[in-house]
Amino acid sequence: SRSKFRAATNLKALSLKGLLPEQVGEAIYELNPPEMQHEPKSPLMFPALRSLLLEDIAFGCYASSCEGEDSLPYSLSSMLEGRKDAGHPLSYLELRECSIAEGYATMYDSDVEHFMWDGHVGDAHNRHSEDDDDSDGDESEVEDEEGDSSE
Repeated sequence: SRSKFRAATNLKALSLKGLLPEQVGEAIYELNPPEMQHEPKSPLMFPALRSLLLEDIAFGCYASSCEGEDSLPYSLSSMLEGRKDAGHPLSYLELRECSIAEGYATMYDSDVEHFMWDGHVGDAHNRHSEDDDDSDGDESEVEDEEGDSSE
């Protein structure tokens, strides 16, 4: 299955729409240079890839459950930097109708030549108050403000 995709060496644009964060994370991992996958002898997935559109994807927010090097926002940034360092940079990234905190969305501007974001944050901040029985929603707002102040 992976080998079939690895044969698509001339693929220049990829669009991921409406996938679960785990699925997007797996796709981003596969786009990493082989050295970052601890498989230095494997060929790079889609070496000609220059354009990535992510649509209707839930990235998360500044709450502690969204943080970490393995979280989707940081995985995407790491992949973009890794491909750039490996000589296979993406030149275009677009985030459309994604649920993402503004601070995360704007960090990609320096990772690609052309970055587009529609400004949509979706439910990036609301979903923690819905999932947390002990929170009335105010706690996630405080966490967001703390995350914004550290920027």
